[in-house]
Amino acid sequence: MGRTGRIRAGDRTYPALNDLHGQGSRHAGLLEHSDKIHSLAHRLVRDEAQADDHVQPAWLAALQRPPAEQGDLCAWLAIVVRNLARRTGRTARRVVHGEALAARREALPTTFNLTNAASATWGP
Repeated sequence: MGRTGRIRAGDRTYPALNDLHGQGSRHAGLLEHSDKIHSLAHRLVRDEAQADDHVQPAWLAALQRPPAEQGDLCAWLAIVVRNLARRTGRTARRVVHGEALAARREALPTTFNLTNAASATWGP
């Protein structure tokens, strides 16, 4: 059963969408795109939990600030999800880069230096 079917059956994964089902709301069309949008998010981030983390803000954006023009809602949602994935990827790369810069290099002498220092103390 796809996400749309689970929402109709009472799944609480996307409670805001579940509340819309069956109310005749102009936003009820969002349910038609649930499987496609989640599939796109999963292909972009290759992780189920992260895909959900990308889809949920897209639904929220569609509910709070729907597209002004009556166009292809699925295409609009796909753009929102792609932008979220791109932004999340940039943020993750910045964090990794920042951590690498902030990491303190260990000031350990090399084996060669230790051997030379020990040889110098022991004499010829």
